[in-house]
Amino acid sequence: MSQCSGDGLASRRAESSPLLGNRATDGSCTSYNPAGYDTNEAVTFQPSAPLPKKQVLLLCYARLMEPLAFFSIFPYVAEMVQRNGNLADSDVGFYSGLVEAAFSAAQAVTLLLWGTLADRFGRRSMLMYSLAGMATGTALFGTASELWHMILFRSLTGLFSGANLIIRTMIGELCTPDSQAAFFSWYAVAGNLGIFIGPIIGGALADPANQYPSVFGDSAFLQRHPYALSGFTTAAMTGTAVLITAVAIPETLPEQAGGSLSRACQIVQQDSPQPSMRQILQTTQVQAVLGGYAYVMFIAIAFMAIHPVALYTPVHHGGLGLSTAQITIFIAAVSASETVWLMIAFPVLQRRVGTKRVLVVCSWLWPLFFAGYTVTSALEREGQTIAAVVVAVFNIVVGPGAFMAFTAVQLAVNEASPSPGVLGKLNSSIEILSSIIRSVVPGIATAVFAVGARGNILGGYLAWVVLIVSTMGLPLILKRFPDDHVRC
Repeated sequence: MSQCSGDGLASRRAESSPLLGNRATDGSCTSYNPAGYDTNEAVTFQPSAPLPKKQVLLLCYARLMEPLAFFSIFPYVAEMVQRNGNLADSDVGFYSGLVEAAFSAAQAVTLLLWGTLADRFGRRSMLMYSLAGMATGTALFGTASELWHMILFRSLTGLFSGANLIIRTMIGELCTPDSQAAFFSWYAVAGNLGIFIGPIIGGALADPANQYPSVFGDSAFLQRHPYALSGFTTAAMTGTAVLITAVAIPETLPEQAGGSLSRACQIVQQDSPQPSMRQILQTTQVQAVLGGYAYVMFIAIAFMAIHPVALYTPVHHGGLGLSTAQITIFIAAVSASETVWLMIAFPVLQRRVGTKRVLVVCSWLWPLFFAGYTVTSALEREGQTIAAVVVAVFNIVVGPGAFMAFTAVQLAVNEASPSPGVLGKLNSSIEILSSIIRSVVPGIATAVFAVGARGNILGGYLAWVVLIVSTMGLPLILKRFPDDHVRC
């Protein structure tokens, strides 16, 4: 371990230590090397140095761009597929799913490469290339006039979608142990904001010649390419993130940052061999954290796929039977509640009880949150509307606390890294996991919901029951997590 205090600089020694380690006996802060690799680093905390809030906020702005690119096409992709492919109504769903999945599949193929490039050539330059490629792919997608063009350009966007893992790594290098909970809450909220406004931009700007004939009705280009304005707008926003990264965000890779990076915890890395990806993944602590991350993502992605379908599905089929306007309000309320939990509750809880215990709390909240939807639907089915509303409101306020698990597992991943020099590789592995899960799970989850609703299996609540049962495995996985250390 390496010791750090206000007095000066101490060297990291090669020794095996748990993921989150123990409190230093001399009262100084401790930097952790969970895998026991001799990275030969020196670390010093400078408590008086200002926290890099501006840089983290700008990185969070860049964080918006990947969910913008991914979700902005959702309002019009089915119509675009049918228009470009001249498909029968029964085939639209399949090809829409194929176009959507192309992004995540391509992303999964290249994420490890992005992590490796960021570790070798620097975080900032690779972030700029990634964002620029995403902008190009998004703009081209809006002009696609053939089905295969859509798949090609969607895949291109996914190939360049390495920004999130780079941003995740940069925030981890900018923050101190005491500030990381707050900073990663900002990161999570930025992602949620991108998920929220992406479909709004896509839907509002799709087919503008017909939506806004007084403004765009005379544009022959927009008549030929009705989805170009949406793609160009999203690409332009991503372009601003490229410029901001170039002029306002510092390099955080320790070898390149040197003394120019102002941060509360400055890491000076000397020449030493870094562990390989195989060595990293063979570490017990890393395996436990990656398993927990994959499990949390599986539960969350399955819920995100089922949620809008369940809100729309009639009550007698196991849903809530809400209108489009009501669904928008409901989802906005859930998002607002989640934001409050992440911004206010999570940093306090994480400091007081630690990352592992926050995840334990989330493992209790998940099944209660999912059960709330079945109870609300069942009460509405029995004509108990007031009781259903009360349960729904309680569920909206309390249930989204389970989403703290997203940020908690990210902190665990960062703390599991054996060295700052391989943080990009480790983050790329979890982004690959995320992409694979995002490619596969939604189709399976919605199929299970459809089977349950069509056959009235378990009253139409089959998917919710499967989700609730699935959450039971999370506490078992968390038992493999090392205990948290007490921060100084």
